[in-house]
Amino acid sequence: MKKIKTKSQFTFIMENLDGKFVRKYKKKETKPYPQTVPENKMLKLLNYSNIKSPKILKKHFTSIDIEFIEGREFYNQDKTLLINIVANYIFDLKNINPEPIKKYIKWNNNTEFFYMHLNKLLDFIKKIKPKNKEKLSMMGIDESILNQFININLYDMRKMTIIHSDIQKDNIINKNTDYFLIDWDQSTYGDIAYEFAIHFVREKYTPSEMNILLERMCTSLQIEPSSLMNDINIYMQFENIRATIYYLNKACELKNNKQDFTEELDIGYEYYLKLNIGKLKDDIRNIINM
Repeated sequence: MKKIKTKSQFTFIMENLDGKFVRKYKKKETKPYPQTVPENKMLKLLNYSNIKSPKILKKHFTSIDIEFIEGREFYNQDKTLLINIVANYIFDLKNINPEPIKKYIKWNNNTEFFYMHLNKLLDFIKKIKPKNKEKLSMMGIDESILNQFININLYDMRKMTIIHSDIQKDNIINKNTDYFLIDWDQSTYGDIAYEFAIHFVREKYTPSEMNILLERMCTSLQIEPSSLMNDINIYMQFENIRATIYYLNKACELKNNKQDFTEELDIGYEYYLKLNIGKLKDDIRNIINM
């Protein structure tokens, strides 16, 4: 057995006589992103769908082995192609029967699904080390930034569906003429508005690009467009805050361990700019270095 490279602290690319595979350990690092449905259960469900995804090879007590998809990450810069691929994913996910995974779901509608994410982020903030929390406060980031989401109601007439929760280019593998969607550890049964919002934020969609995908999907899925867009905007603002907190706290953690935090600062500051708080990148770097 040979380890090819480390993707994260708990995920490894492995190789044996049969070829490469992905080994994922059950222990996860603390993140503000909920993992509600076991990945092996979701992948098993996907085996009966049109979604091209990795297969479960073996389940161990502390880990699972997943098929390694040999191919290239989606590199095409043409948003039209990306929009077409994502539209197909979302449409096919909408048609999967969610009954086998519903036992893992503790929310009954879209509003409760949103508050599950909000509470997860609040729990994450509580676990941030006091020194890092003080630095984030100096950046203008504390729990009060989430007050805008208190008593928010989403459109609960929109039916929930199976969602991937992290559709982005890094998770799309081009193998020959097929496109495989990988990394299902955050997939669940929830609000399709969340699926769109996460995709739009991470792939930096323009308003016109959003409209192209939404107009197509609202028609094919028979979704009410104005309420969908309203809820997408709520989730996008929430994700900008969540990602800011996650990456800038991670930068503080790396600094505390005397490690380079440049990449985390760059990513975190990109989200931070969307919050319109006003501090310059050098200001944030100086605070982290304190």
